[in-house]
Amino acid sequence: MIEVNRSGKAERRGIGKSDPSDAYAVARAVVSGRAASAPKDGAIAGIHALQTAARTAIKAAVRRSTRSRTR
Repeated sequence: MIEVNRSGKAERRGIGKSDPSDAYAVARAVVSGRAASAPKDGAIAGIHALQTAARTAIKAAVRRSTRSRTR
C-alpha cells in the first residue's frame, strides 16, 4: 500500500473532479515515484481520534448552551 498526497490546486482545477481521472492521476503518481509519502502511523491516528473527540465535545457544549438560552 502506498499513500498518495493530493495533487496541487492548479493541477486539480485543470482536470476537474471525477473518480476515473482521480484514479488515473494516483496511478501516474505511484508509477512516476511522486507518491513517496510516509504512511500514517499509530501516533497520527491517535491525534486524529483526540481531535475528533474534542470537536464532538465542543459541538455538544454549544448545543447545550444554545438550548438552555432558548428555554
